[in-house]
Amino acid sequence: MLQKVIALVPDNQRAYNNLGGIYEQMGKYDDAVSLFKKNIATKATDQGYSNLGTCYYYMGKYADAAAAFEHATAMTPTKSIYWSNLADAYRWVPTQDAKSAHAYDEAIALCRRDLHLNEGDAVTRARLAACLAKRGDARSAKREMEHALETDPSNRRLMYMAAVVANVDGLDAEAAGWLSKAIKKGYDRSEIQRDPEFAVLRNSEIYKRTIAASGVQ
Repeated sequence: MLQKVIALVPDNQRAYNNLGGIYEQMGKYDDAVSLFKKNIATKATDQGYSNLGTCYYYMGKYADAAAAFEHATAMTPTKSIYWSNLADAYRWVPTQDAKSAHAYDEAIALCRRDLHLNEGDAVTRARLAACLAKRGDARSAKREMEHALETDPSNRRLMYMAAVVANVDGLDAEAAGWLSKAIKKGYDRSEIQRDPEFAVLRNSEIYKRTIAASGVQ
């Protein structure tokens, strides 16, 4: 359906973004990148650059991901997710620690601003927790993550973020447990397999045993 829409209305940005998002979820990153680039060439948007950056990130092209996220933050500097994504990308680019730290600090400030307006936003609180963990504030990260999970305990995205926080803190068993719960709830396992955050954990026996014991294929 979306391919037909694009054929009929070649400048329909929503169709490009939605079809690209589907390709991304299917793991067809090259196809998704092609669509997002065409969309940006037609009309550059923060969402288009963010989508492109996400694809590059899971393809392991972290410098390209950072460049795309830089465009997204420049166009809309008030979205915490753009800054946290930028920080994550720079985290895996050699010699870019300072830029990563700055982006995390921007994301943390924006998350706190948003939570001041809506303290029940569990996803934003989980994002805050992950950013705090990556900035070395394990205690605050744990507190915010627990609060987020209390607000929405069955949210698979929050389970994934809880795994991130635990993993950064070196809690392998806890991280593997949260990933297992997230997968059971339907979280995209291919994303977990591609996320550099869990590169070491994926090769550990505790991860293999936990996933195997969960019965998840």
